[in-house]
Amino acid sequence: MRILVVIVLLTSSFLKAQEDKAVLIPIHLLFNGMENADTSMINRAFTKDAKMLTGFVDKSGAEVIKEGSLTEFLATIANKPKDGPKWKEKIYNTKVRLDGNIAQVWTDYSFFVGEKLIHCGVDAFQLIKVDGEWRIIHIMDTRRKERCKED
Repeated sequence: MRILVVIVLLTSSFLKAQEDKAVLIPIHLLFNGMENADTSMINRAFTKDAKMLTGFVDKSGAEVIKEGSLTEFLATIANKPKDGPKWKEKIYNTKVRLDGNIAQVWTDYSFFVGEKLIHCGVDAFQLIKVDGEWRIIHIMDTRRKERCKED
């Protein structure tokens, strides 16, 4: 009986780890697409009606929530100078929660242009499974310049 319990626990742990990896695929597509200025790769990570929000404190000290769009974001990536420094977002302390066809990913990040740290914060992703593949339906991030991890 103990062996059966151990086998069930190991199998369920393995399956959860595999699904967690699958949930992270569109997030890695997003960041690899940003680094390589590949709008097609980024677009594959999102649903067509995805929402994008950013929270930050402006120069006057006011807390701001700014709404963006996937279209605007893709245009920004497409208009980056091809010979300019790469955009690199490094993530760590990533936590995945999922139930059925919905998932949430919460991760700390540091954003670099070339080797220069620009800002850091938290990325909060909401994902849905569409035709067997995970897609980002909503992303909200915070941005700050203090308490950033630089490696």
